[in-house]
Amino acid sequence: MGSFLQKTEKWLLKFRRFHQSVVMDSSRAFLIPMKRNTTALTLALAVCSLSFAASQQTNTDLEKMPANSTQALGQTFSERKAGVTRVLLAGSGSAHHFPRDFIKIDSEILTKAGHDVAGTLNGEEAVGLLPEADVIVFSGNDGGQWGTPKFQAALNTHADAGKGIVILHAAAWKWNWDGGNYNKRFVAGFSPSHGAGEFEVDINAPDHAIMQGVAENFKIRDESYRHEFMKDADATVLATNGKGADEHASVWTVNDPKARIVVITLGHDVNSHNNEQFKSILTNAVKWVSEGTGPTKK
Repeated sequence: MGSFLQKTEKWLLKFRRFHQSVVMDSSRAFLIPMKRNTTALTLALAVCSLSFAASQQTNTDLEKMPANSTQALGQTFSERKAGVTRVLLAGSGSAHHFPRDFIKIDSEILTKAGHDVAGTLNGEEAVGLLPEADVIVFSGNDGGQWGTPKFQAALNTHADAGKGIVILHAAAWKWNWDGGNYNKRFVAGFSPSHGAGEFEVDINAPDHAIMQGVAENFKIRDESYRHEFMKDADATVLATNGKGADEHASVWTVNDPKARIVVITLGHDVNSHNNEQFKSILTNAVKWVSEGTGPTKK
């Protein structure tokens, strides 16, 4: 280890000397070495290449990643700008293609809406990004990443600060995270089972901000979660799927005293994430939770 550190220090010293021997020609916008130092130049180019590669987690990369990857993506928020909401997409786990559907597609949807979006499949990385975010869209079902005390504490801190939360699809399942407090506070219940296929969604509250521009009845190919509210749940149902005895909430707000929370059970795969009504609901939900603190039914 000592030899490695010594070599590293030597390389850094060479890089520092190279950096000091460079001037910027602002009129031509390129670097001119004042003296030849090929070793340092090689190191500099290597460092730049690695940095560039880390910052270019392209949509193609996300599509090719394993569906259950928990890799840290290295995505970061841009420099903060007035009026621009920072949205963190966080989720990973099983039975879904999280990199493609919950990071790639949803990032495209929300970036198009004017938000500054960063995504991660990794719980530790999410904990680091969450303090910088205004809204989190959380979709994970990997307990090793998202059921940890560290992530659960960060999520509660985010809510206690009055910041927005959107719970999406798999994250609305039945979990025992934080001793059951996760489902109680953020989901107001749980989904113990689901159907699958094409079904209809009916909008119960067409005047609510989250349902603006959404068809009052639409079809979607998705998983139909059979959500069960807790007895003491304080929630406002905005949309349902199923009919009669099989009717269940698919979009609702959880009336938390400190934060705006929306739960959307839709969103199993590429079919639902590319559904125009789903896109509108997700976009509206992010906007709504970012605009205030505490419960509101408007």
